[in-house]
Amino acid sequence: MKHFRPVVNDLSAVALLLVNALVVAVAAWLLVAGTVGEWRSCLEPVLAWGLACMALVAGAGSLLGIVGWLGPGGFFALHAAILAGLGWLQRGRWPAAREALVNVFQGWREFFSRRDAAAILGAVNLLVWLGLAALAALAHPVVYDALTYRLSRIALWLQDGRIAHYATDDARLNYMPVVPDLMMAWLLDVFPEGYRLTGLAQAAGGALLLLATAGLGRLTGLGRAAALGAAALLFGMTNVATQFTSVHTDLFTAGVLAAAICLWLAALRRGQGSLWGGVGAGLALGSKGTVFYFAPGALLWVVVLAWWHPLPWAAWRRTLLAGLVAVAVFAGPGFWRNGRSYGGLLGPADMVELHHGGKISARGHLDKLRLNLATFTAQLFDPNAEPWWWQKAASAAQRALADRLPADDPYIFQNFSRREWMHTIAGLTSPDADVASCGLLLPLFFAAGLATALARRRDAADGLVLLWGGGLGLFVLCLNGMVQWHPYILRFLALGAPWLAVGAAWWMENLPRGLRRAAWALAALTTVAAFGPAVMRTYQSGWPAVVQPARGTSYFVYGQWRAWSAGLEPAGLPRTVALPINRPLAAFCRIEGGGPVRLAHEPARTSGTAEEFLQGQTGWVIVQADRFLGREGRVQGRTWLYFGQDGRSPYSLAAYRRLAPGEEPEAMLYRALRTVQPHGVTDDLLVRSWSGVARLRLRNASAAAWNFSVLAADDRSEGPLAAGETREVTLRIPAEQVAQVLVVLARPDPATAAAAPTVELRP
Repeated sequence: MKHFRPVVNDLSAVALLLVNALVVAVAAWLLVAGTVGEWRSCLEPVLAWGLACMALVAGAGSLLGIVGWLGPGGFFALHAAILAGLGWLQRGRWPAAREALVNVFQGWREFFSRRDAAAILGAVNLLVWLGLAALAALAHPVVYDALTYRLSRIALWLQDGRIAHYATDDARLNYMPVVPDLMMAWLLDVFPEGYRLTGLAQAAGGALLLLATAGLGRLTGLGRAAALGAAALLFGMTNVATQFTSVHTDLFTAGVLAAAICLWLAALRRGQGSLWGGVGAGLALGSKGTVFYFAPGALLWVVVLAWWHPLPWAAWRRTLLAGLVAVAVFAGPGFWRNGRSYGGLLGPADMVELHHGGKISARGHLDKLRLNLATFTAQLFDPNAEPWWWQKAASAAQRALADRLPADDPYIFQNFSRREWMHTIAGLTSPDADVASCGLLLPLFFAAGLATALARRRDAADGLVLLWGGGLGLFVLCLNGMVQWHPYILRFLALGAPWLAVGAAWWMENLPRGLRRAAWALAALTTVAAFGPAVMRTYQSGWPAVVQPARGTSYFVYGQWRAWSAGLEPAGLPRTVALPINRPLAAFCRIEGGGPVRLAHEPARTSGTAEEFLQGQTGWVIVQADRFLGREGRVQGRTWLYFGQDGRSPYSLAAYRRLAPGEEPEAMLYRALRTVQPHGVTDDLLVRSWSGVARLRLRNASAAAWNFSVLAADDRSEGPLAAGETREVTLRIPAEQVAQVLVVLARPDPATAAAAPTVELRP
């Protein structure tokens, strides 16, 4: 029964999540149905419906996080109350809402029943997205940023019932926008442990991105097939494709933003304001800080399009009011918490300076922009974002461009070397979701489209393509002009992916018939060639994140920390985690029976003993392994050593707790470095024993005999270790001091290739 119970619990949790999703969908449709009559396609209501669902989840999460009810079942209870309230308020409109929904589904059924090129492309996009969504649901959380702060804070929110600022050295848990994280919290709400399904938040954003790209294509003058072809081109952008199944937030933000702009422009052309365009803008601002870099380009679009399509103030008031309310709901609480905790809306001043650099002269700004654009261009040649027939040439070009970059300059983030990173990316054998490029083909096609539109300028579509180009250009300039360079910049380009794809598709559609077919064929082949490796070989996402998550160091460390933390006894004690920035804190949270988790600032190396640090603490305190090395006091301790060897690694841990009445401290192992020699191995151990005794267990699992010598400062032991034998060795070492112990294992027969015995410190 004990093996059957988790399955039942999982099925119950999934069922509750599905019911909650149905409640959210119905409530969102009641909000959307009143405006369906304004729309002229079956695409717009689906985009608005998606935004409404996200708004209900994020809004409910924000409210629950303020009042302290963010926890198991909190989302379901509030969403059910919202649905009941909407049902009562709109009790006379249910037939109209049902009819509107039937009409939308009828429109989509008619579209797919045509079986023309557009319907086939639509079906392909849908099937590919469904496959990616399935991978997102099954994938393990491999993205390092997610394991360090995103999932950590979600777990703490659900544990504590509120969105709070935590005492931690990793301020990202506090100041980062929260909307995508609230979507993930909703997905986790019904599960007691782990982080399953969190990738579905990105998949949902990806669905909006695909639909919005098709909608923007239609608004730019593309036919149905070409617009859906533009959406399909997103799968060929490696920096986009890898994120459909990862626990990033760029694709979520991009989908929300693109949907908002698509709905707003469609309404603008009808001479109307857009309620859901305003809501989407607020959701995007509450999703990721990169929206600030995109804002100047978006503002250019709004100003120019408003000039081209004048609206009465009443229509503008509707959009602006919805946007202001959405900003207040989805971004306002975060700004307020940041202002209260850090004195600035965007977070700690030192973190803002870290990402954007200090004050520099006008010449410095130009130098920064020049270097960042040069590096940005070099990174576009990422060979893993190209089809196989162009990868070798792209790698050579990237290396050549990298050689022109400085090895060091003042405009880089955390000492990232431009030149070294470009050479690293050029040498990668598989895609990396953090540094992947969009490839070269679409930017080239987009540039050709701009040139064509500039040369012709004969109709509104030409002007709109040029406007898209101006906005994307401002985005690239603002991004590269503001941030300290780091290799993750191309991931942020996902925000501009819809317009890049639409512009490329527009250029292909304006070619002569033969060239048009050849260009689309090349784009399709390139998309397939880039999409396959992105899904099958990127370690942070796709298929590897389902079947080989530990292939990435991030998940390996996370998994090992999690298993070690779960084994700290007695079970259920609170755990206080006091680690430096950029550590996978999610490993300690959401462990069934693992006890509550608290965060604390890392103790200074000049602080007192571990025993003193534990004063006022209950349960275990987890720090870096060498933090209290040699000055533990009388405590009970455990260590986890990175790859079982080095206690000075930033990934090695120590856990300490106060002694229970009558309990004695057990020996601790701080180092286990193994050196392989021609005739054997040597284990260099660093041991702390309070009793003055070190007990070692030597286990020879091989079929060959070995000899051993165990040496300490004042004692030694030696002898044979027969095949299959396990022997306990006891040595005297200085009491309450860190002592070195050497274990020398030698083969009696040098020709024997048997595996060396293992060495284990016993309590």
